[in-house]
Amino acid sequence: MKGVAPLLNLSLNHFKECWHLKIIHFFFAIKVSNLCPLDEFTEAVEAEIRTVRNATRAEGIERIYLPGEIEWLYQQDALRNGIPLHPTHLKSLATLADELEVKGFWR
Repeated sequence: MKGVAPLLNLSLNHFKECWHLKIIHFFFAIKVSNLCPLDEFTEAVEAEIRTVRNATRAEGIERIYLPGEIEWLYQQDALRNGIPLHPTHLKSLATLADELEVKGFWR
């Protein structure tokens, strides 16, 4: 507990300082294998994922996404194809490259 007490005190002080900003963060970690066998936990999570995926969809909805899944898919696409830039930003970069007489790799 010696190591936790100063951290808890720091967290409480930070909470008091930030309360007026309405900014609060909470992180929690659990070592699942202390509660149940990991393979049982994994099976249960996969069953829940199947339940969500197989839920009845509203008309026009092709897929139900899990929390964070859309962001993960965007990240995977960005890793494969790069981060897309808005045409306005590309135009600004082209103008700057012209001014500096630098060849833009995106042209």
